[in-house]
Amino acid sequence: MAKASSKNTTNNRFKEVKQTPRQTANSAKCVCCGENYPGKQDHFYKTGSTLFTANDGYTPYCRNCVNQLFDYYKEKYDDEMEAFYYVCMRIDLYFDEKIYERAKMKASNLISFYIGQCNLTAHKTRNFQDTIDREIKEMIDNEKLYNEMLEANIDAETLEAKSNLIQKWGVGFSDEDYLFLENEYRDWVNQYNCSEKNMQSLVEEICLTKLMIRNKRSRGEAVDKEQKTLQELMGSSNLKPTQDIGATANDQANFSSFIKHIENDSPLEEGIDEDFEDFDGIKKYIDTWFLGHLSKMFGKQNRYSSYYETEMKKYTVESPSDFEDVDFDD
Repeated sequence: MAKASSKNTTNNRFKEVKQTPRQTANSAKCVCCGENYPGKQDHFYKTGSTLFTANDGYTPYCRNCVNQLFDYYKEKYDDEMEAFYYVCMRIDLYFDEKIYERAKMKASNLISFYIGQCNLTAHKTRNFQDTIDREIKEMIDNEKLYNEMLEANIDAETLEAKSNLIQKWGVGFSDEDYLFLENEYRDWVNQYNCSEKNMQSLVEEICLTKLMIRNKRSRGEAVDKEQKTLQELMGSSNLKPTQDIGATANDQANFSSFIKHIENDSPLEEGIDEDFEDFDGIKKYIDTWFLGHLSKMFGKQNRYSSYYETEMKKYTVESPSDFEDVDFDD
């Protein structure tokens, strides 16, 4: 009986182990939710963090858990960019506002697209510590610039303008570069609709790329890579010359359709402005001399006949009704 009992206990234990999911050589387990996945590539985000080197660069948290963390921060801070910033902090990912804005405009899966963009740029080997270092450097540079300008007795308005330029374009540019960037940016926003923040970020990237091309050409260096980047940015922004010409042609071709749509589907509502209700007087003319005269002919009393009678009085001469009251001797 003791042996049988031992045998049953062994079988039960074997069954329990067999029912527990096992990790294979290529499988990966999320340290947050505990889920086992058949591989890392499709289920985990890959970053440039040195913390995850032994894990082939993949985060120990699965994509579902990271996405849920993003949703949690969005609800907590009510600001998507701030939420994304904290997600980058948690998974040791470099944060760049311009890449974030581009990812926000281009992709449904923001995190996946953002990481893909980082892996294609100089940010590939960077992590969140680099974000902190950059922010500290910007603060130090801003404070240093502030102190230098105070020592030079530069007025507050110039000081604020310079600070805004650094905040917008970053540090390390000469006054001539800042002037070029601002002039380029104003040219773009004056000619195109750049009211959305993601569009403004793309235009800023275009301006920075054009500055790089300008400076490299002045040094006699090749600019093929920068020109390709510029074309891609302009394509993403729908600012290529071919796109602009096509849009203009479509606008001209569809202008008559646009007017027809406004007249038929969205005309000016009555009572908004009396000056536009019958601008050229055609309606009044028809109501009075056509509908009014017709109503008078058929003996109909309505507003059209009253219009007609009112206008006819202006051109009617009535004879005196009582000749006895008239003194012809006078």
